[in-house]
Amino acid sequence: LNLTPFSIADYRRFVRQLAELAQQTDRGIVLAEFLVEALRQQRIIMPPIDVVERVCSEALTRGTREVYEALTAPLSDHQRCALDGLLMVCEETKGSGLIWLRQSPGPPKPKHVLIHLERLKTVHDLLLPDGLERVIHQNRLLKLAREGGQMTAQHLRDLEPDRRYATLVAMILDTRATLIDENIDLHDRFMGALFSKAKR
Repeated sequence: LNLTPFSIADYRRFVRQLAELAQQTDRGIVLAEFLVEALRQQRIIMPPIDVVERVCSEALTRGTREVYEALTAPLSDHQRCALDGLLMVCEETKGSGLIWLRQSPGPPKPKHVLIHLERLKTVHDLLLPDGLERVIHQNRLLKLAREGGQMTAQHLRDLEPDRRYATLVAMILDTRATLIDENIDLHDRFMGALFSKAKR
């Protein structure tokens, strides 16, 4: 039948291939389906299910590490310290700087516009490398940002460094985009109210 058995060389080769796919998605079923289809196309005998699971698990771990590395490698020590500073609790607000950055803007009043602009300035002052949002797949970036948004500052501080900084970078990139959109919306609503008032 021109079939070949699944060898240790195949194991290593498919882990490398799937690790590239794992940088786009962390869904195990997607990796498994890709592996099964590749085995069929290359006429390799299907290994036991636990071997398929190990290939996908190792590939996912390797792909996730590469995602973390891509987001953290360009960071300087100063930028890492600044990111850690966002997790420190401020005595005045009793919350972390990260929580303050991610607060909703409130009604379209001048003081709220200024506060929200200050948040955006704080993000820009981190001086994250340009194009960092394009070094990994958008799906993984958004997933990281969502995961970070569900964690407390204490939980984020307890993460191992690469994961912590990668998660913080994803959250800051997502927050920056949100802040820009919200500031534009605040401006539009404020100007609309002024025009309505002037018209009356």
